[in-house]
Amino acid sequence: MPRTPTPIHLTTVTLALTALLACAACAGQTNVVPSAPVPTSAAASAVAASPPPSSGRPDQQQLDTAADAVSRLGGSYQDVFTGLMVDVPDGRVIVYRKPGGGGFDAALAHLSLGVPVDLRDAPRSISELAATRNRVVALRVR
Repeated sequence: MPRTPTPIHLTTVTLALTALLACAACAGQTNVVPSAPVPTSAAASAVAASPPPSSGRPDQQQLDTAADAVSRLGGSYQDVFTGLMVDVPDGRVIVYRKPGGGGFDAALAHLSLGVPVDLRDAPRSISELAATRNRVVALRVR
């Protein structure tokens, strides 16, 4: 006999799916560096004109650009693409997708991203995760 889902169970599943989707959506985002104080001398003006030091990798912009390109491509392959993660310490983009689906891997190979890409198998696509989330939310609203 199937169990009736409890409100706590539904809330837990909803939060877990929301967290997974939020991680996938935020994978390519970077931190904003606060602005520098206004310089008072000509020498300080020259120093302030240079870009602020970054605590990230020298190729951080290239990693972010690659992640954005993969994310845009994933929007065209929502039945295959699951999400991505920027692995900053190792300087690579990790792409999660359902294996063997719809030419996504070939399209990804043609992007020429300029950074290493690590493909990882995922049991569900982003569209399947969203559909599950929508079903859980609908049950919770009842």
